[in-house]
Amino acid sequence: MTSHIAKTVIRELLERTLFSKYVNMDGSINYYMIDNTLFDNMVNGYYISGDNFLNAYKKTKKFIVSASKETHIVTDEQKSRIEASLDKLKASLELLLPILKDLKEKGLNTFEVQLSLKEIEKEHPTAFRTIKTIGIERAIELNNVVKIQKAVAEIEGKKHKEHFGFMGYLKKHINVKSNYTWSQLNTILSNGIKECQLIKVKPTLEFLRNYYEVSDRKYIGTTGNKKIYRYIIEKCKFNL
Repeated sequence: MTSHIAKTVIRELLERTLFSKYVNMDGSINYYMIDNTLFDNMVNGYYISGDNFLNAYKKTKKFIVSASKETHIVTDEQKSRIEASLDKLKASLELLLPILKDLKEKGLNTFEVQLSLKEIEKEHPTAFRTIKTIGIERAIELNNVVKIQKAVAEIEGKKHKEHFGFMGYLKKHINVKSNYTWSQLNTILSNGIKECQLIKVKPTLEFLRNYYEVSDRKYIGTTGNKKIYRYIIEKCKFNL
């Protein structure tokens, strides 16, 4: 009985051990598994370094190979940090600022740097577009993600304010010296923003005041038992 238990325990240990795959059920050596492991380790060794990989091809004598080095501005490790970030734009900007600073020192108009900028634009289109909005040199000067985003927002806001299609829409739907409820103004702004395809713009009173002088909310009168409050459009700030 003791001998049977001992055999069972030993069998279970052999089956669970890391080396169990190298032993057959009858206790003999599994040479096929040993050969497979040696082969796997040999192949993995080719990828330890570029030289190992290149030499593996040369040893076959079936390939004509040559080596050339490429410098990637953004490393795989940096890419993984960006992908893991919840705020990818912020992470990209934080990563690119020191890189752009180095490129500026080399000369932004040199051929090598222009190629690097093209690679950055391809890898990080949103972040690069954000930087181009204020200019690479201005972004380097600010050297702060929050300040860059604020500067970009100001420029984008100015573009929206000077949108002639939207100003024409407002001229058509809002009359100076007339009064409106906020619900009416909100509907007019929302429809105009949608019609003119303005991006990242919300229908707020602050936004409306870019185009008109608007009074504070004023009590107009009472309908039944309900007090009525409206905004008076006092003056238009643009000419069309």
